[in-house]
Amino acid sequence: MVGGRSRHVVAFLLMAAMGFLSTSAAHHKTHIVGGSYGWRIPNTTTFYQDWADARDFAVGDQIVFLFTTMVQNVVELSSAEDFAGCTTNNVIDIHFRGPTILELTAAGPQYYLCSVGLHCENGQKLSINVSSTPHPDVDLAYHNQAPAPAPIPPAAASAAAVRAEHGGAFAFAASSLGLCLLLPFLV
Repeated sequence: MVGGRSRHVVAFLLMAAMGFLSTSAAHHKTHIVGGSYGWRIPNTTTFYQDWADARDFAVGDQIVFLFTTMVQNVVELSSAEDFAGCTTNNVIDIHFRGPTILELTAAGPQYYLCSVGLHCENGQKLSINVSSTPHPDVDLAYHNQAPAPAPIPPAAASAAAVRAEHGGAFAFAASSLGLCLLLPFLV
């Protein structure tokens, strides 16, 4: 009888730990840059900055750049001067395949632009300030909602975007499934 109780306690603690891990991911947001407009030359040069100014970004969040491969790109910059002048002297990374999903791993200002043609000069650039403070506990349905983007070309790309937008739910489902498969061996 004592051995049976200890297995139940272990199973309970395992479920509690998995629940804690899956809910801690709920404090991170996924931001689709430009909303349903995506990442392309905007109608105004302030479009992406206006979009970013209405949002809060924190370490652990993801930003998703929805764009067509070989038509746009995403250049990560380390310099405010490069950002302001649409130059690429201090590049951290360049992403050529859309959509691009980036995790925000450091607090402070971060700069992105498209280096194709005059896209940056025409407003296809984004500057955000990432906070080290996590988001308060918010309703997942609220912060993940964004208008449906235009169709994403390759099937793999849409799967990646779905994983990015619903990663917490998938992680919880996967951990719950793993627990269900493991539970009979614990009892």
